[in-house]
Amino acid sequence: MDGRRQLASTTLAAVVHSLLAHRVFPHVAWVTLGFMVLVILWGTVVWIAADSARYGSPRTKRLAATVSIVVLSQFFIGIANFFFLTPLSIQVIHLLVADVLWLSFVLFGASWLGDPVGVQARERVHA
Repeated sequence: MDGRRQLASTTLAAVVHSLLAHRVFPHVAWVTLGFMVLVILWGTVVWIAADSARYGSPRTKRLAATVSIVVLSQFFIGIANFFFLTPLSIQVIHLLVADVLWLSFVLFGASWLGDPVGVQARERVHA
């Protein structure tokens, strides 16, 4: 039993060392985390967009589509960042798209929360 544990420990240590030596592990972790955030955000945006499609104004619908497109763009730019070994130009683009994502999400949230069409429709449904 000790021989198998030692072999497994040695194999795991070699794999971890190889991943760290090639600087792959942090990128794999960030891509995995990015994919999880993308799924969560996509689900949230789709749910809010579905609510906006029923109750929202055209502006809110456009902003929901904008947030979805920017989230996908940010994800794919992050993957390009990994495959091209993070050149400075892609890093700057990645940061710029992150700022655009933040701004578009804030504008979408403000539009969705302050949408008079949605408030009136929700009041009719819940009344």
